[in-house]
Amino acid sequence: MASSLPPIPRSGWLSASDSFAASRRTGNSQVPEQGGRSGRSVVFGGKPTGIVSIRSDLQELDSNLKRYVGIAGIVLSVSLVAALLISSIFRRAVAEPIIRLAEVARAVSREKSYSVRAPRAGGNGELVVLIDAFNEMLAQIQQNEKALREARDDLEERVVERTAELEKANKEVEAFSFSILRAKDELERASKFKDQFCPR
Repeated sequence: MASSLPPIPRSGWLSASDSFAASRRTGNSQVPEQGGRSGRSVVFGGKPTGIVSIRSDLQELDSNLKRYVGIAGIVLSVSLVAALLISSIFRRAVAEPIIRLAEVARAVSREKSYSVRAPRAGGNGELVVLIDAFNEMLAQIQQNEKALREARDDLEERVVERTAELEKANKEVEAFSFSILRAKDELERASKFKDQFCPR
């Protein structure tokens, strides 16, 4: 504790007649401080007999204050640089993968293309789990869309085949109807011919 105190280059004893006229009037036994100087009166037998004056050098105190301010500035600068580095690492590790994931989601919503996948981030944290779940969801949607497309194509093919069968059956019915009509006409002509040559 003694080494932190400023040095005392000068001390002295003054008589009461030199410096304590004001002290006698005010009754104050302590001399006001001015700069690095302080003093206290010595009272003996109810009368001030002198003053103990101490003058200190504040240069070392100012030097220590400047040093402390410099240290505080260095600590603050180092903390700021560390905060910037941590922010950069956080951005690369968390923010950028989330931004890419959002871009992929917008592309899927806009283009309806479920074959795209979000790039997988490094590590094994919650963000990787989120990206894997998103890609798995896209894979399931893609499979469902493929199955739906195949079912639709199969249904269209079956509709075409059934339409062809119906057209073929319709033609057969028309041909059968035409043959019946021809047979009916021939029967009517034969009946008329018979009535002409074979009257009853």
